[in-house]
Amino acid sequence: MTDRKIFRVVVIATTLSAFLCTVAIHGAQAKNWLSGDGDDAKTASLVQINFGAKSKINPHSWVRGTIHVAAPPEVVWYSVHETRRHDPDLAYSKVLARSASEELYEEKFVTLPFLGTATCVLRDKEVPLKRIDYALVRSDHFKAMDGSWVFVASEDGRSTTLELTSHLDTGMPVPQSFVDGNLARKIERRLTHVKYVAEAMHTKVAVQSAAAKLD
Repeated sequence: MTDRKIFRVVVIATTLSAFLCTVAIHGAQAKNWLSGDGDDAKTASLVQINFGAKSKINPHSWVRGTIHVAAPPEVVWYSVHETRRHDPDLAYSKVLARSASEELYEEKFVTLPFLGTATCVLRDKEVPLKRIDYALVRSDHFKAMDGSWVFVASEDGRSTTLELTSHLDTGMPVPQSFVDGNLARKIERRLTHVKYVAEAMHTKVAVQSAAAKLD
């Protein structure tokens, strides 16, 4: 075996081993996210949560989560859309109408405190690789639900700061602090899952790219 072939085997084996370890670790974390049994302290350490109170400037309270993802915006963008299709808080999510920059879709939320389930029709307005703004069109329970995903690329384009801001009015006589607390935990789990999916996907692409260059 030539030196070039030996080098190629070592590089591919090392990279593939790292990828498999990443998938194994992230897979366990994703399983915990799906079952709701994850380490809350570890999840919280990855996500920075901020609460905005209702004021004259802000007509309602909001919750914002921020996380760093070691993947470029295009990978994170795809991961956000993909994880929504497999969100354990949803019985289903289906597209009702779609245009170049907007999407109308219906979702049924399950296991909600006090409510049990809620069906919502929402509208997304997208600026590709930059932001997704969503707002409630109608619901059988919720009075309001709106927010945004914001994608900020690092200077070298290799990583992304992902931000999710959300406001929810359940339409029930429940303290908003309770609603925002539950919303914060859902944002933490959602952002953490997107991070794991995006980083695992990015690693896989890097492995395939490295292998292709050595062919």
